[in-house]
Parts: sequence; C-alpha cells; structure tokens
Amino acid sequence: MSEFMKHVVEDVLRRSTPSSGNVKLSSTQTKRNTDVSAKPVNSENVINNIQRPNYQQQKQKERLKVLRSEHHSSKYQNKTMNQPVDRSSKYTKDSLSKLIKVTLSEGKNSAENGRTTVHSNTASPKKAAQFIGKSKDGTSVWHFPEVHEQMKGMFNGNVQASNVGVVSSELCSPGQLFIVDETLKAFPDMHYHLEWDKSQKQGFILELYLQDETRMVQVLNKIYQTINRHSMTKIESHTTLHPSAWLLQKLDLDNSYNRIAVLEGLPYYDSFGLIDRYISQSPKNTLTYKIEACYLALMGSDQVVSNAIQQLKKEANRYLDVR
Repeated sequence: MSEFMKHVVEDVLRRSTPSSGNVKLSSTQTKRNTDVSAKPVNSENVINNIQRPNYQQQKQKERLKVLRSEHHSSKYQNKTMNQPVDRSSKYTKDSLSKLIKVTLSEGKNSAENGRTTVHSNTASPKKAAQFIGKSKDGTSVWHFPEVHEQMKGMFNGNVQASNVGVVSSELCSPGQLFIVDETLKAFPDMHYHLEWDKSQKQGFILELYLQDETRMVQVLNKIYQTINRHSMTKIESHTTLHPSAWLLQKLDLDNSYNRIAVLEGLPYYDSFGLIDRYISQSPKNTLTYKIEACYLALMGSDQVVSNAIQQLKKEANRYLDVR
C-alpha cells in the first residue's frame, strides 16, 4: 500500500471511532444528559411518587353528592308540583260550578213539534210513573206521583197539582162519561181535563189533578176496576139517578128527566130494532129514548127507566146469541 493510501485509511478509522476525551457535545445534548444524570433511575422512588386513589373518600363524596342532589330535587318538585295541583283543583271546582249553573239554566222543557228534550239535573230522584192497569177494551190507567218540571207541558191540561192521573182509550163510549161524573161527585175538589167525542173521531183522554197522592191512587184504582168490569161484556148498561147538568150536557140531553140510562155496544140499527120490540110489547110505558151511532140513551121516571134498561139488555144478549 502506498504511503498516501495508508494515511487516508488511518484518517477514516480515527473519525469513525468515538473517543470520550475528544468528543464534543452540543449544549442541548449536554443539558439533557445532565437532567438524566441528576435524577437517577430508582424503582422504589418511582413507585412512592405515584398518586394512589383513596376509594373510601371518593365513595363518601359520591354519596354526599347524591344525597344533596336528591334533597335539592325533592325540594324543587314539591315547590313546582304543589302549586299546579292547587290551581288545577280550584279550576276544576270553578268549572264544575259553572257547568252545573249552565245545565240547570238549560234544564227547561222544550216540547215543540212533538220533540222533547229531557234534562235529568234534579237534586234528588223523583217518584217514577206507576202503571195501574189496562182493561180488556184497551183502556190504560197511569199514575204520575211526582211530575217532572220539563214534562208538565206535555200534558193536555194545566198541571198545577203535585201528582196526575191519566185514563186513555182509542175509543169513546158513554160509559166513560158516567164514570167521570161519579168521580167528580165523590171528589169535588179534583181538577180535570177531558176529551170525549161521541162521533168517535178521536179517542178518550181523562187527566185528573189532585194534591193528595193517597186519594189519587184510590180514585185511579176504582176507575180501572169499573172500566175493566164493564169491558168483560159486549153489551153494557149505565144508569144514574138525578143526573148532573155536566153529564146531561155531554150526552146532549135536557135536564127534565129524573133518571137516565145508556145501553152501549150495539150498532145503530140494532138499537133501533130493540126499541121497536120494547115499545110494541109495552105500549103503555112513557119512555123517551135517543139512538146514537154506538149506544142507546133512555130518559124518564126512575121506575120506567130502570125497568126498560133491564129488559132491553136482556133482549140484546138474547139477540146477539141468536145472531
């Protein structure tokens, strides 16, 4: 190897091999090495400097925090919930009070064109209507012990009494007038409304008004029993001594007779034939009579009328049996 090459190799080897005495460090490297050397690595010191958590203190703090939160929350809820409840309660009471007032003010009868609005806003329950009975000829008897205010306008008459009795039928008969006449004689303080037509173009309606409920029940039961008894036979007779002016007017008879009687249930010409047979057999009896569409009226003295009505009823039953 030449001398020149030998020097080059030595120079390269010298540069590549570090020497503690010849190596110079930068200021940054020197500071870093100094910090590291100032704090030698010691496993015990490192472990002691680690901050260990105190779980008991943390749990205690967490429990205190939860208690404070619940206490605060309960106080907040009580404060915020109590007031709306009170306002709601007051609002409900006011609303119900207004609703009751409005309903009571509207709780009036509105019977127009056959339509009726019923408002059940009474403070206490009323006594319901009582059905007395229905006779074999179709006559119904009802008792209204305590008429509702909104239903008073549905009756035909002017209802002023506390209870009302009603007798109604699709057909009119003279016997109904005799029953009404007897009732009015027995109870002169009773008010009534009557619809009766001998031409049979409309039905029979009787409304009775009386303050005494007990007496009203007695009257209606008696009327029902009388009508039901008369309806069991085809031919029925009615008679009265000293007829009232009211009854004579309804039957369109004059008031010069001591007794009157009615035989009902026969057509016009059947009554005609019975009278003809009776007069032929008893020419000396002075009997006055009047033939209507469905009944025969007799007028005269007490004895004459009483005998005539018995004989004619007997003949009518025999005649119907033959026919």
